Amino acid sequence: MLSCVSIQPQLLDIPLIEEKNDLRVDGSVSLVKGSVSGNVAYGITDELAVQLGGNVATLTSGRHDYGQMAVGYYRNIRHNLLFEIYGGAGYGHGYTQNAAPQFDERFKGNYQKLFTQLNIGGLGEHLEGGFGLKGGFMQSSFSYGGFENRGNYVRLTEQIYRDNYMLIEPTAVLKFGLKNFKFNVKVGGLFMKNLDNQSRGIPYSPFNFGGGISLDL
Repeated sequence: MLSCVSIQPQLLDIPLIEEKNDLRVDGSVSLVKGSVSGNVAYGITDELAVQLGGNVATLTSGRHDYGQMAVGYYRNIRHNLLFEIYGGAGYGHGYTQNAAPQFDERFKGNYQKLFTQLNIGGLGEHLEGGFGLKGGFMQSSFSYGGFENRGNYVRLTEQIYRDNYMLIEPTAVLKFGLKNFKFNVKVGGLFMKNLDNQSRGIPYSPFNFGGGISLDL
């Protein structure tokens, strides 16, 4: 199977909504996976919040696009310590290619996620930090194949894989700067388990790291 990746950990925000009408806008760039991520979160009421987020990754060996929407409950546990729980859905597309003398491999397809994410963290005027743990279920439809070089002829081979996966995605975020404008540093992880066939899987990366800016409006 390919050594390149079709799915990577998301560097989306842990917004830590504090109150009604709290708007948080976040953007970051991966320093290891070549992706750009963005996230917007808003406090609709004193307990209910919504999130929109996604990322785009373009590499020489492929591309990965992903977007998600979530609705959640948030609470100020004590002064400057917040808890959030979100439930949502996401959709993504991945493509990767690995050219070799004997076999030009290609792996591409789509996937859908249903997830729950728990966030906890602390707020400060100049420093914020949070940890999130996302768990969920993913359905995928990917095609795997390519061109085989066998003597004097070339043959196209292709297989369609439709599998269900269990996902675990931890994320840690540190923000520092001014009250309404901060720089962020993020670390993300990804664990995927194929529930249908453990002998195969989508090529993915278990680790991501990056940074960017966060606005509290």
